[in-house]
Amino acid sequence: MNTEIVDYLWIIIEFIFMIFSGIGLVNNRIPVIPYAYLSLLMLQLMTEPPFYTELLLVLSFIGIAVMLLDYQKYTLGEKRNLCISSLHQQN
Repeated sequence: MNTEIVDYLWIIIEFIFMIFSGIGLVNNRIPVIPYAYLSLLMLQLMTEPPFYTELLLVLSFIGIAVMLLDYQKYTLGEKRNLCISSLHQQN
């Protein structure tokens, strides 16, 4: 296969992952960050990778931190609601 055709194939696959990531913004069941990161990794498979390895590592650590904080906000909100409801019951 010609390298240009393969590069276009990677761009199409990357675009599909970005569409899944965009759907995840509306639907909470689809994780946004992993699909967006996978789309960046798909571009790395081109003949001339557009990103440095260090950048991808930094973006992966930031993405993992954001995902962990995103999942923790629900548990922290539950704990806060329990504390507030227990204060109302005491009065």
